[in-house]
Amino acid sequence: MNMKKIIQSIAVVVLFLNFQQVNAQEKIKEGKVTFEIKIENEEEMNDQMLAMMPKEMVVYFKGDNSRGEMDMMGGKVITITDGKSGETISCMDLMGKKQAIKTTKEDADKERAKMGDYEVKHSDETKEIAGYKCKKATVIFKDAEKSGPIEIWFTKELEVKNSEKYSWKGIDGYMMEFSVNQKGMGMKFTCTDVKKQDVKDDMFKIPEGYTVITQEEMMKQYGR
Repeated sequence: MNMKKIIQSIAVVVLFLNFQQVNAQEKIKEGKVTFEIKIENEEEMNDQMLAMMPKEMVVYFKGDNSRGEMDMMGGKVITITDGKSGETISCMDLMGKKQAIKTTKEDADKERAKMGDYEVKHSDETKEIAGYKCKKATVIFKDAEKSGPIEIWFTKELEVKNSEKYSWKGIDGYMMEFSVNQKGMGMKFTCTDVKKQDVKDDMFKIPEGYTVITQEEMMKQYGR
């Protein structure tokens, strides 16, 4: 797997993860959720490439706002979501470029529509993740060539929920474990910790030094 393909994959994965950000219900108004990331096809990468891949995602949330962070490729990806407007800003500090990509609710709807219709199949299987009882569900797309099935473990015991605008219909709990596979690069996200804590308002502002571009401009840059 060459570097250009990895960058293309990361760009698509970031857009997919825009749909996974969290909002808080009344009982938990702000806090932090930590996910471990495992590369599912690491045998296709050399040691140098593996070292550049993200190993953890941290999501901070407060009211209708959330901020996800991942370190990768010697830089950082910060995803800021406004749950009220549905707008997401992905700040990518990669390969010497600092760019902030705006994704509107309409952009997100178009991106999700490309994946086609799907159904959610529930299982009786359960397991504990980060101290919470989780149930298994599988998202199956009618057009399997566009996207393979996505296995999700979710819990109803956490007073945090997936974004109403971008959650999978049929999954009525917070996703604690899920996989993303885009352009041949698979990542598995597993929640390892949930913590209630204070979160500063400026965490939801674009950091200094970033050039704001559109989602379309980003995808043109990376040859999608």
